[in-house]
Amino acid sequence: MSEETVGERIRRLRMERGMSLAKVVGGDFSRAFLNQVELGKSQPSTRVLRVVATRLGTHVEYLLDGSTPTLDREVALERARISLARSNYRRSLAELEPALETKDWPLGVDARLTAAEALLGLGRRREALEILAAEEGVVRKRGDNIRLRRLRAL
Repeated sequence: MSEETVGERIRRLRMERGMSLAKVVGGDFSRAFLNQVELGKSQPSTRVLRVVATRLGTHVEYLLDGSTPTLDREVALERARISLARSNYRRSLAELEPALETKDWPLGVDARLTAAEALLGLGRRREALEILAAEEGVVRKRGDNIRLRRLRAL
C-alpha cells in the first residue's frame, strides 16, 4: 500500500468534510491551484498549507506527513486510558486512533498496548494477541522491563 501524498490527503479530508474547492480556498488562492495540488501537479507553499489546514480543521503536520502533533497524541492516549479504566472499550479504541500509528517512543507502544487491552475487553483476543506479539520485539529491543511486564500481564 502506498503512502498518501499531501494532495491526496487534502482531497480526502476535503471530501470527508463535504467541502468544495471554493470553500477551502476562499479568496486566498485559486481553485485551479488547489486542484493541481490535489492531483500532485503543484506543491503548496507553507502559507497555502496553513490556510488549507485551518479550513479543513487539521494541522499542517498532518497534511505534510499524516502525523498529528505529539501533544494531541498524548492527550488521545490519556483519554483512551480513562475510557479503558471505565470499561468503555469501544470508546477507548476510538480515542486511541490519533496515537496508534506513531513511532514515537514510548507513546506508540503505550497506545498499542492500550488498544490490545481494549480489544481483550471486547473479546477480540486474536487481534489483541497480534498487537502484543508485534510490540514485544520493540519493547525487548529497548530493554524496557516495565512495559515488558505490562505486555506479559495482558
